[in-house]
Amino acid sequence: MGLTMKGAHLHPELKNLYDKCQKRASMALAQPTDSELESTLKAIIRSSRGGCIIVDAIDECKERLPAIDWLAGLSTNLWVVITSQYPPEGRASGMGNLITLDNSCKGTIQDMDIHLDEIMGRDTLGPGVKDQMKAQLIDRSQGRFLWLDCQTRLLSQCATLRAVNHELQRLPKDLEETYTRDLLRVKGSEHEENVHNLLLWLTYAYEPLNLKQVADILTVDLVEQRVHRNNQIDQQFNLIRLVFNLVTIDKNLTVHLAHRTVKEFLINSSNLTHTLHLLSINEELGHDTIAQTCLIYLLYLKERGINHSVLDISSMESYTIKYWSKHAKFIEELGVETPLQNLTKIVIEEGSPHLLNWLQIYEGYVSWQPLYYAAHNGLVRTVEFLINKQDSSYDYDVALQAAARNNHMKIFRMLSALGSTQSPQQSSESHGSADAAAYPPLDTDITVKEFQHALLDYEHFKEQQSQGHTLSQEEPLQWLNSDTTSRIMDHLQLKLDSFKDTLDPSEQTFHRRYLSLLRYLSRKFQILPKSLEIKDIRQEGRFPVNGGGFADVYQGRTINQKLVCLKVLKIVMEPNEQLRNKIQKRFCHEALVWRQLKHPNILPLLGVNIELFSPSFVLISPWMNNQNITEFLSKPEHANHNIISVLCEIMSGLCYLHSREPPIVHGDIRGGNILVNDELKCCLADFGLSVVAAESEAWTISSSTANGIRGAVRWLAPEYLDPEESVQSQTSRDVYAFGCTIVEIISQKIPFHDSRNDYAIMNRVIMGRRPDRPESIWCTDRLWSLTGKCWAHNPDDRPSVDEIHAKLTHESEV
Repeated sequence: MGLTMKGAHLHPELKNLYDKCQKRASMALAQPTDSELESTLKAIIRSSRGGCIIVDAIDECKERLPAIDWLAGLSTNLWVVITSQYPPEGRASGMGNLITLDNSCKGTIQDMDIHLDEIMGRDTLGPGVKDQMKAQLIDRSQGRFLWLDCQTRLLSQCATLRAVNHELQRLPKDLEETYTRDLLRVKGSEHEENVHNLLLWLTYAYEPLNLKQVADILTVDLVEQRVHRNNQIDQQFNLIRLVFNLVTIDKNLTVHLAHRTVKEFLINSSNLTHTLHLLSINEELGHDTIAQTCLIYLLYLKERGINHSVLDISSMESYTIKYWSKHAKFIEELGVETPLQNLTKIVIEEGSPHLLNWLQIYEGYVSWQPLYYAAHNGLVRTVEFLINKQDSSYDYDVALQAAARNNHMKIFRMLSALGSTQSPQQSSESHGSADAAAYPPLDTDITVKEFQHALLDYEHFKEQQSQGHTLSQEEPLQWLNSDTTSRIMDHLQLKLDSFKDTLDPSEQTFHRRYLSLLRYLSRKFQILPKSLEIKDIRQEGRFPVNGGGFADVYQGRTINQKLVCLKVLKIVMEPNEQLRNKIQKRFCHEALVWRQLKHPNILPLLGVNIELFSPSFVLISPWMNNQNITEFLSKPEHANHNIISVLCEIMSGLCYLHSREPPIVHGDIRGGNILVNDELKCCLADFGLSVVAAESEAWTISSSTANGIRGAVRWLAPEYLDPEESVQSQTSRDVYAFGCTIVEIISQKIPFHDSRNDYAIMNRVIMGRRPDRPESIWCTDRLWSLTGKCWAHNPDDRPSVDEIHAKLTHESEV
């Protein structure tokens, strides 16, 4: 973002990633994940129309083979430029878009000479010594500036010419040997433990450290579990100088690893265990050390009685408050036994107000209870410990809600098993939820009151609006903030999920009221209920199994190993950022509408995911092994499948959609959007998506529709074929498309299969032409007559879906 402030161009996908991380910074999630970085990079590459990818000095990368394979697997027209001291290995030789340049380091020697002059200063050890040092360093460097800098720092500490010559004779051959020598300098010394702890912190801390924090860290004794404040180390500089090639201090007095290759070296256990038999640097030890240090420091702060409101945001106290539970949760998820578990119990059980204040997670209506904090922070084993205490004073409902809101599903299930709150599992499973535990129980007194207040406020506004009093009326629900809105929306979704598929009149009234408020809140605050987001899901395979103009289809698996369909919307294809954001909001709205539908001939929406293919939006639905209806009927074993039953099932789904209040227009009825479930029944999928997608010019072109036409041309009604007309989407468009689908299913050919030109098809339809009658026993005179009525040029002359369904039902009984 600093570059943007200086006027530099920042790619929209990079800005989206930055904004996303900033929004969650308060939850200690400001750093992007590896998958987010990878998906953002892929999105940038996909959206690039020219140029090249430059990978410099790939020979210095320990993971160069996977990196080259990843580059080789990219689907891009960009050139790839790789610089290396040696010919790149792996799949590089098979890359058709690889540029190979053999420059033999020409010009590098001169650059290095200038660079050394700048950093070495005057020749203090005698005439000609500096030139001798430069010559040997450049000769041994093989063009590696980083290696050159490391050796220059070492030589700068030599006080005599003899010491210089000694070091020049034993120069390390590469960075790995350079870093190893730094560690060997502290092996067995009094500084060994401090250096080890410092490297663990710098490798796995969630934010950079300053010198004051480093000093405080080094006062913590992990063995005695106490802080030796009287032994505070004031000479951090001297400690860092011992490993000057591994650790550095910048001008802002921030301490960090000297280079990314240092972290690669440290976390590669073979470097340390085989060479030094000394230091172990891994995630488990790193997070455990940091968490223990934080908790010991936190207990020490209790004795000093410091209030969190006056803490310096760059202090050790501040880091402890923000991140101790995140490090502790990492260790708990591994299930390993360390002193951390006991320390956590001490902190959680303590309960003194200022100590709990430091956690900075208090929510106004929650009482001070250890179980709440353990559930809020995802500390599974601590929750187990507190449950086993059987303390009757604990509010299990509030703890359950905290776990659900923060997606700590294991804790959610543990607390649910106690019967603390009626679980919505049954109603969600009947809807086809990928993970029933994704539905937080929100029937607390506070949430119910907020919900009732919001419903009354909204309906009062609607009543005033219907009476024409809107000019003097403020927008409703001005008192809501994002947190309260999120709670109310989750409560509404829970209520809607509790309704059965068939509603009696009284239930219909409540369903309509709840759904109207939920849609309004979603549009107003541009969010979805948290229960719609499925996080515990993984992608199966690297490549999509299918794809269309505005979405790719992947297989995925839920946490309980259920196979699901991941429809990844190609939002990144839209170059206009403002329009792209608008489209994503429309997709959210369509997903919210889809989520409420319950019918045997409607494909259920299990949920959404915004992280797996970020910044793309993912719709998650059950995986249909039988594929779509045209593919299903094309197989010989299904040659005798009853076509009239198929048409009845499609029309039954349409009748359900058009009976909603307001009616739901599918907008893209055709064989590819009609899936076949395990019971061999048809389910409508993807309704509303093509209409939203058509708002994007990029998607319209990629979908092969002409002149911005909203929908697939071969199934589209004539009133939607004029790009100059702006026709509101009506249910009659689905009726016309159904007529085309009848022909497609019976003939096993797309409408107007004899023409490949969309413009020619548009002209034929506008002139009144329709697809030819299929030659099939299924295409009776009665069915063909019904098809012709569906195709009426005037939308008002087309029959309703109820009329069509009645005729098809009669046809199936004949």
